Amino acid sequence: MPDITVAFDFLTDPAPYLPQVDFSNLGTQTARIDLSSGGTAVLYSLDSGDRFQTALYLQLYPTDGDTPDPILISASDPTLSRVLHFDLALGALEDGSLVMTWRRYTTDNINDVETQDVRVLDAARDLLDVVRTPLLADESFADPQILPSDTGAFARLWVDIFEPQHVYLQHHAADGTALAAPILLLTVTSDNRFGTHIEDIVQLADGAFAVSWTDTTLSADVPPYSQVQADNVLVQIVEADGTPRSGPIMVGPENSSNNGRSDIAPTSDGGFVILWQSGFHFNTETTQAQRYDATGAPVGDAYTLPIGRYLHEAIALSDERFLVAHLVDDELVLQQFAEDGTALTSPEVVWHDMGLSRFESLLTLTADGRLVVTYLEETREIDLTAFTLLGDGDDAQTLTEAGHLNGQGGNDSLTGSGDDDALIGGTGTDILSGGEGNDRLDGGDGADALDGGTGDDRLIGFDGDDLLRGDAGNDTLIGGFGRDALNGGDGDDLLMGDDSFLFTASLRAAYQPIGADLSDTIIGGQGNDTISGGMGNDLAYGGTGNDSLDGGLGADTLIGQEGNDALTGGAWGDVLFGGAGGDFLNGGSGYDRLNGGAGADAFFHASLPDHGSDWIQDFSSVEGDHLTTNRDGAQASWFQVNLANTPGAGDATIDEAFVIFRPTGQILWALVDGAAQDAINIRLAGIDYDLLA
Repeated sequence: MPDITVAFDFLTDPAPYLPQVDFSNLGTQTARIDLSSGGTAVLYSLDSGDRFQTALYLQLYPTDGDTPDPILISASDPTLSRVLHFDLALGALEDGSLVMTWRRYTTDNINDVETQDVRVLDAARDLLDVVRTPLLADESFADPQILPSDTGAFARLWVDIFEPQHVYLQHHAADGTALAAPILLLTVTSDNRFGTHIEDIVQLADGAFAVSWTDTTLSADVPPYSQVQADNVLVQIVEADGTPRSGPIMVGPENSSNNGRSDIAPTSDGGFVILWQSGFHFNTETTQAQRYDATGAPVGDAYTLPIGRYLHEAIALSDERFLVAHLVDDELVLQQFAEDGTALTSPEVVWHDMGLSRFESLLTLTADGRLVVTYLEETREIDLTAFTLLGDGDDAQTLTEAGHLNGQGGNDSLTGSGDDDALIGGTGTDILSGGEGNDRLDGGDGADALDGGTGDDRLIGFDGDDLLRGDAGNDTLIGGFGRDALNGGDGDDLLMGDDSFLFTASLRAAYQPIGADLSDTIIGGQGNDTISGGMGNDLAYGGTGNDSLDGGLGADTLIGQEGNDALTGGAWGDVLFGGAGGDFLNGGSGYDRLNGGAGADAFFHASLPDHGSDWIQDFSSVEGDHLTTNRDGAQASWFQVNLANTPGAGDATIDEAFVIFRPTGQILWALVDGAAQDAINIRLAGIDYDLLA
């Protein structure tokens, strides 16, 4: 479970580093602010002993004196099957009051209720009543902020992440009640199925807002590759009443790289500097920056910052400076830059040996000139310093209470306690069994067998030909190097053949590909699973539920089985079977073979040369099958159907139907026995067109 660590740096001389404050075991949902009177406040959700029940607490950390007991803000409820708290925000008013907002989910297994809540701890430290607003079925509440208000005591800003995404602002009285209906600041939408992702929202010096987001394209030209999937970054300025000050601004050259992880630092003139990550893992990644004035016009050209590849957070300082927290050789460092990108200081190390175990840094400049750096710390998958080491023999041990075991060398058999355990096999052929609880299992080197048992478990095979079984619960299984077999079991699982994600809309380069991954066998099991084959020629089964399967690199075989599944072949020539249900089949790059199975299936092609030509074995207009593409501006007149017979393809007496992309002459789809169809529909912008009409 991530902890929160606060380290203090300084911008004024002389000021030594202050001791770190370690907020241990506060839960994964946290928010933090600095108090005008000194000290820090942390809002956090905490497991109430049942993983489906959390309570919300506020902890005050004074700069001196004893730390008071935490304040219960929102309780769990044992009469309900689930009470969960998400998307927390915390703010301070000028009078010293603290404002908290969050999303609350409850269910009695019949009725699900989601609300967005507000609660105020006033300056006298009296807790006011919760203001609770139900969320409708088509609404969501994420990424909230507490902001100053020119019409009330404070304002709340949040994002409705359902596509299209909306940004809302609402003004509140001092007791948390709303003064008016929410103001719609901005709607962000996409013209393709991948959607958009809002990345940063900041209030500018004159009260307007700058919003940055990514939009996915399939037409990026990134040498040595062309027509690849990538993200563009856009930004827009809107007034506080929702009036657009600018239109969407493309940040950086369009469709020329994979851009994302944008971060906005406001400047004193009402403009801002935006930083973003540019590039792919297969070529050079850089951090780019561009300054804009208050109207959204660029000031100068974009430039490359000489900093680490992982951008964390940027903050504007006075005198046209800004500060960036970033990684250099696994050290979290701070560095000041002029707004033209000139480095004003050398990197100042905040934390050593950071790696990717510490993340989501947050910079806050206090009124007295101190800079507070906050970041989440993930104690690896498993904190090696907290383990019982069993030596290099063939060990067999069962925990009787929650604990950590490291088998080290030898062929070990390690069993969890039934609570939340962490087991490392080490070298050798090991057997790890988590049992009940939310366990963390790491096979290490060798051909290992890992069984998560019940609970939401995380299993990593690492090196060797491993067998991973999640069993019950919403599990994460990562095969690692070698020829692995993964079975998610019950629950909504995430299964990855190796430790890498490809560039898809929902899987965002969370892990770096390292070493050699071979052909994996992956079974999703029951539930709505997400499967990524990674490298190698993989075989993946979705199982029951609405699953998402991505073959990744290699010639893969993907079988959706039951449910409405989304199958993406990735690179090379793949074989995709949708199975029962209304499936989405995207062969990806290469020449692929597709079979939708029973149900109304969608067969996707990017209408680009690198996407190859795909064979469809069982296209049936009677079942509701259709073709689809997201090529910009595509019209039905761009496609034509030619009939010809291909020996051995299907019924020798029935011709195949070849769907041609007329602008390039490329064959996009070949429909086996397609001449027998009464209609061949292609869906463009939500409308079906019969190519035989």
